Amino acid sequence: MKKSLILALAALAAPVFAGEPAPVTIPAAPAPAPCPLSWEVGAFYGFANHDILDEGGCKDIDIIGVDLTGVYTLDEHNSVNLRFGYAFGDENTPDARCDGAKYEIDTHTFVLMPGYRYTHAINEKWAAYAGANVGVANLSVKDHWRNAAGAESAHDSAWGFAYSAEVGLRYKLCEHSELFAAYEFCGSTATPEGVHEQTYNAVRAGVSFKF
Repeated sequence: MKKSLILALAALAAPVFAGEPAPVTIPAAPAPAPCPLSWEVGAFYGFANHDILDEGGCKDIDIIGVDLTGVYTLDEHNSVNLRFGYAFGDENTPDARCDGAKYEIDTHTFVLMPGYRYTHAINEKWAAYAGANVGVANLSVKDHWRNAAGAESAHDSAWGFAYSAEVGLRYKLCEHSELFAAYEFCGSTATPEGVHEQTYNAVRAGVSFKF
């Protein structure tokens, strides 16, 4: 009888000592790393610092342009980029006279420049940045002039080094896009015949995005 009672009590106590089944934990999949590549589409206006012609006496020519920049992020502060840009300048006002001749001058500038940028976050939305680019430029100048003796047209182009330095602010719209605005000093050593080397103080603004 005793033996039977002991066996019955042991059978009742077995689930208590066995405990609950251990839960199975499935580790969460790690979050995907953010894409390091982004793209910028910018527009700029450059205020010319020099007369367009070597001999002077003619109006300097401001430029307006667009650029596309691929930015590869190295870490939270540092990135490298590659920029392709185009700028157009035009001067054909009635008082644009040089040595007694009325001039109409058009400029076309293409640049391709790799570069480096440093970015510092101010808060969750705003960041400040500074960067520099150096590459190649092609400047094409087309001019038409006329005076009492007649009229003439000419065209020349040249290659040279292109350079730019900029400081600006960025504003985060969402996880994949930002707005930016910057001051930029830029120029090139491309000088077609009779043309003075050009530099500009420019304002640049646009949007950046990731896919």
